[in-house]
Amino acid sequence: MLRIIQSLFGLKAGFTLACLLTATGATFCYLLSNFCGKSWISRQFSRQLTVLRRKVEDNRSSLIYYLLFLRLFPMTPNWFLNIASPIIGIPLHLFFISVFIGKNLSINFDKFDLFEFPRNASNSERFNDE
Repeated sequence: MLRIIQSLFGLKAGFTLACLLTATGATFCYLLSNFCGKSWISRQFSRQLTVLRRKVEDNRSSLIYYLLFLRLFPMTPNWFLNIASPIIGIPLHLFFISVFIGKNLSINFDKFDLFEFPRNASNSERFNDE
């Protein structure tokens, strides 16, 4: 999706738009969880919420950095962070910033190809076994 947006709007505008749209979608998930699903999520994921709540409280003084860490190195699934954040007390503005920056940077790290051939290389140069 990021490549499509970047090809339509250019690198800077496309990346900014992709960041904004990703953060907006995750924020809608946050708000939906906050207004409609607190009791169900608390029942279904009580153990996981307890662990995450404890980690957030331990890192309260540097919460934005902890949230960015969770987004850049997704050991906790992003969908769970999106629905659990309002329940464990993460403020909306910090949630939005962490998704805006962290989620899109982690996507770009995943898609980065260290062995990408130059664009002007011919097919014979790309697949030459010599």
